[in-house]
Parts: sequence; structure tokens; C-alpha cells
Amino acid sequence: TLDNDSVVYTGEQIKPAVTQVTIGAETINPDLYQVTYGENVNVGGGTVIVTFTNYTEPSTKTFQITAKTFVFAVELTDETYTGSAITKTFTFTDTDIEPDYTLILDTDYTVSYGDDNVNVGTVTVTINGIGNYTGSATGTFNITKATLPAGEVTITLDNDSVVYTGEQIKPAV
Repeated sequence: TLDNDSVVYTGEQIKPAVTQVTIGAETINPDLYQVTYGENVNVGGGTVIVTFTNYTEPSTKTFQITAKTFVFAVELTDETYTGSAITKTFTFTDTDIEPDYTLILDTDYTVSYGDDNVNVGTVTVTINGIGNYTGSATGTFNITKATLPAGEVTITLDNDSVVYTGEQIKPAV
């Protein structure tokens, strides 16, 4: 029997205490077995291995390592239109892990953007924990209009000269 069948990710090897070992109805004296552990670091199934003094085969007990809930704090600033997709860089640090652990994009979290992060308007950004982390955050930023570069805009008409007709003329651009 383990003291806990489900443990939250800590970034370190998890070693739940073995509270009792029985074979059939017989409780085994702790002096007659040795406890070792699997890797037991990342989310998924962890293992405890009990090796007996008087038996040839070890016994294995599994437990679950569950994702840690992480609070993703998102602060976004507005950007100016560039003509390309605008993305943001994030740094998230888990200060509960020694030394402080910097979460890794696409290993510990994902970033997704709304429908249009190119053109002027409001962009929605969503952060989702993955792997050893769970939790999410959503924020928005605006893409604002850019200033046209002086002297770099050229407008070409299909005809630079037209005959006066007395009506409005709209040359093709």
C-alpha cells in the first residue's frame, strides 16, 4: 500500500512512502523487503518496486503523476502593422522547482493566435499548459495602423491623360 496513489508533478523524482506490504493475508515485516523507485518524474505512471529477502520475484506497484496546475500570467502590448504575422515571446518560470525552471514552448505550453494576427485589429492569444503542466490563459493585443513610408508609395493609372467629357472619370488603378 502507498501513502498516495496520485501525486502532482514536482519536477523531481517522486517517492511515495510504502505504508504496508502484504502477500495474501500476511503483512510483511519492513526488514524483509527493500523499496526502490522508477524514474517517477514526469506526468504518467510512476512505479514503486519492492524486492523481497525471501522471494525471488520483485513486486511492482504503480501510481499516477498528474499535471501541475500553472498560472500563466499574460501581459500583452499593442503592435504596429508590419505586413507579416505578429507573434509574441513569452517566458514562464515555475519557482516551485529548484532551481527555478523556465517552461519550454511546445514542451510545457503552447501558444495560439486568433484568426488574424497580420492585419489591423484585435488579436486573441491563448496559452495552454501541456505535458507536465495544465492551465490556460487568454489575452488580447491590438495591431495598429502603420505610417506610410514617405516617397515609397507609387500609384499607377491605366491612362495618365483623358479627354474631358463633363462626367466623373475613374481611371483604373
